[in-house]
Amino acid sequence: RGYAAGGNKEVGPFAIPFPPRTSVRKVPKAPPAVPVKPTVDPLAPKPPTPKPPKPSGAGLSGEGPAAGGGGGKGGGVNAFMNNTGKQIQLLKYLVLSLAAVELLLWMTGMRNVETEQEEEPKSEAQTVQNWSGTKDVECAKYVQPETVEALEAAISWGQKNNHRLRPVGSALSPNGAAFCSEGMVSMALLDKVLDINKEAMTVTVQAGARVREVVEALRPHGLSLKNYASIREQQIGGFTQGGTH
Repeated sequence: RGYAAGGNKEVGPFAIPFPPRTSVRKVPKAPPAVPVKPTVDPLAPKPPTPKPPKPSGAGLSGEGPAAGGGGGKGGGVNAFMNNTGKQIQLLKYLVLSLAAVELLLWMTGMRNVETEQEEEPKSEAQTVQNWSGTKDVECAKYVQPETVEALEAAISWGQKNNHRLRPVGSALSPNGAAFCSEGMVSMALLDKVLDINKEAMTVTVQAGARVREVVEALRPHGLSLKNYASIREQQIGGFTQGGTH
């Protein structure tokens, strides 16, 4: 007890005097230790990445701080439902737009079909043979218009439907150059003599008028053709376009 209090009294045979507090040597404090970065071994296996914790029941039910960041009961569920509702509404608009476009295309196609059916000229499939009997063709659409309006309608129909209609006259060509298996327009029924001008010495006829018919129409006026074809059945359309001599 005396030593603990810093006294000098000796007690016992092996006791030594306890030094006073003032005589205790003061030891200086050690400097702070410098942290040493651990050396990373590049060949050492990487530790597994911890998986994020699953949301708790409180967060899913909308209770506690996990729901809406603590903004109240049911905040997380409401935000999820709002986003889902917007996506469903956007999907509805997209489906309705596609349905409207499909309906418009269908109506346009139906109108085109009706137009094609209304404008399609009267025709028939038949075998066409040239005048000399050396060439023939199986024509799928052989059109014989009787008026200029019918001829215009047939040509317009062919252009709209990309259907070839080749004009043909008396088919005098020995090689069948005017033949077309897809479609042909005969000018045989457009054979009227439209006007005869005796002073100007001109005659206006339709393309299907034959040389024989034109000559007979000019005879009462004291007129005739300057050039004649070798075959009187030749039509004036081919007579003028073919450079008949």
